[in-house]
Amino acid sequence: MRLLACLVLLLASPSPLLAKEVLLTEQFIDGDDARDQKDIGACHAYAAVALLETGIYRQHGRKLALSEFDLFSRGKVLRPEYYTDTPGKVSEGNPVAEDLALALKEGVATQAIVPSDRAKARYRKYRDRDKAVLKALDDQDSQDGWLVTAADYIWNLGSGWADEQSKPEHRASAERYLTGDPKAVVPDRAKVHGIIKDFTVLSQEFPDRYYALAKKLKTATEAGQEIAEDPVWRKECLSWGADALAFIKAQLEAGRPVAVSLYLFGFKDWGDIGGNGNHAVIIYGAGSEPDKDKDPGTKFFVRNSWGEGSWVFLRDYEACRIYGAASVKVPKDAR
Repeated sequence: MRLLACLVLLLASPSPLLAKEVLLTEQFIDGDDARDQKDIGACHAYAAVALLETGIYRQHGRKLALSEFDLFSRGKVLRPEYYTDTPGKVSEGNPVAEDLALALKEGVATQAIVPSDRAKARYRKYRDRDKAVLKALDDQDSQDGWLVTAADYIWNLGSGWADEQSKPEHRASAERYLTGDPKAVVPDRAKVHGIIKDFTVLSQEFPDRYYALAKKLKTATEAGQEIAEDPVWRKECLSWGADALAFIKAQLEAGRPVAVSLYLFGFKDWGDIGGNGNHAVIIYGAGSEPDKDKDPGTKFFVRNSWGEGSWVFLRDYEACRIYGAASVKVPKDAR
C-alpha cells in the first residue's frame, strides 16, 4: 500500500481520464454513510457486498442490504486458508473476485438475518480463541523441539488444529455460531441467490508493480509521502498503472462501481487511517481536479469501509498501487 505526488510538467497525462465527471452515489443503499469493518480485515467482503448491492439496484430497482459477515465467514474464516504459519496469527484477507464468485454460486444472507454488528462481536471472540490456541500450540511445539527428525519434519500442532476446524462437523458448528441458525440463514441466502444468479463478475489482476517501481527508482519505500511528491515517481506510477486505469474507466463509463485492491504502505493522502498492508475499496466516481495547476488529471471518489469520515480520494497517478480490480455486470447494463 503506497503512493502520492504533485507536479505538473512530468505527468504522462495531465488531461482527465474520463470525458466528464461520473458519480454513482445513488446506487448505494446507504448513500454517503460508509460502513465500518472496525479492527477486522474484512474489507474485501465489504467491497464485494457493495458491488452486489449496487448491481441489485441497477437490475431490480431495489435496495437490499446484504451481510458482509455472512460472506466473510464462509469465504475466509471457515476455510483452511484462514490459518497461517505465523504463531498466534490468522489470515483475514481474500480477493474480492473470490467473494463475488462465492456469492453468485451460493447466495449471501441479508443484514436482516445476519446483522454485521452481531456477527462482528461473535467473530472477535472466535478469532481471539483461535489466536490464543494457535499461540499455545506453537509454544508447545517449541518446547517439544527435540522431536524434530533429521529431515526437519514434524506434525505441526497448529496445522493439526486447522485440520480439525476444517472437519464438516466443526465447520457446521462454527458457521452456526458466526452467522446464526441455518433454518433462517440458508433460505435467506437462497432467496438472494435467485436475485443475483444472472450477474457476472468482471475482474482483472495486475502485476505487483509498487515494489518493482521503488526498486527501479532506487527509492526507499519507507519515505511514504516524500516518495509521492517526486514528479518522476508520479509519472512512472501513472504509466505503470495504465491497465488498471483502463479497467476502472471502462467500468465507470458503463455505470458500474469498481472494487480495487491496493497497497497502502506510506500512503499519507488518507491521513492517519492509512498505513501498512493491503486494502480493498470501492471507486464510485471520477472527476478532474478543480485546481488544474496544482493537481492535474483525474481523482477517483472512493467509498471506504472505515466508518464515518472515510470517504476519500485516489489520484490517477497512484495507479501503480492497484494490483486487482473487480466489478459486477448485470443483464440490464448497457455494456
